Amino acid sequence: MKIVLAILGVVIVGVLILGFLFVRWTNQPENVAARLKEREVETARKIEDEKKQIEAGKKQVELDKEIEAKKANLAAIRMTVPVRLTLT
Repeated sequence: MKIVLAILGVVIVGVLILGFLFVRWTNQPENVAARLKEREVETARKIEDEKKQIEAGKKQVELDKEIEAKKANLAAIRMTVPVRLTLT
């Protein structure tokens, strides 16, 4: 039983030491600067993607309006053109 507790204690201490070393490594200035730059690039990319989606949405709305106008014109034309039925 003491051996199991000793092994468990060594594993826990090892994980804590590795965690501490990892945190120290990630907080080095060059790693922090690289991560900040990465975030800036990602944010700029997201903004550009959102702008493109907004533009695509505006174009779609314009196309929908144009289609509806053409349908209305077609319906008006159908109402004004007399239909001639010929029997053959």
